Amino acid sequence: LVEGDETYTVALATPGSTTGAAVALSATNFAVTTTIADNDTATWSLSGETSVTEDPAVNNTASYTVSLGGTLQDLETASIVLSLTNGTTNTNGSDLATETEFDAAVATAVAAYNGGTDPGSLAYVAGTNTLTFTSDGTGAMGNLVIDLTAVNDLLVEGDETYTVALATPGST
Repeated sequence: LVEGDETYTVALATPGSTTGAAVALSATNFAVTTTIADNDTATWSLSGETSVTEDPAVNNTASYTVSLGGTLQDLETASIVLSLTNGTTNTNGSDLATETEFDAAVATAVAAYNGGTDPGSLAYVAGTNTLTFTSDGTGAMGNLVIDLTAVNDLLVEGDETYTVALATPGST
């Protein structure tokens, strides 16, 4: 389990004797606190299409899979920021997706995930592009598949680029 460091304490208390002799408890050496350093890591990853066409007859949908490896404890969360960055596509969304369309694609993927049988649940906050997985303690997060559609704009413009990325991982 990815659980972070944990501590426990072993302590002595209530000294006594069957002979009535005075038995004292050290004022400073009566307890030891030990930290268990967690060696497990939850790892976010992203995979997906490296090319897509504008032509819907061929394939104008690029799919991106967001994964989180590692099993979190029940109700523990892990978060990540998703982003779509324009490379050479038109910033008005005429070639690919505006921020609003990207957010809608992520929201659709999150709804599909939450409607399925994969462990835990997902939430997405469009304003900060933050995706949060909340574990139910039964296993690692399943794959979240985000589909982005290239627009068949009929312009002769050459190949264009954009980047889908993950950043700023966090956990409770």
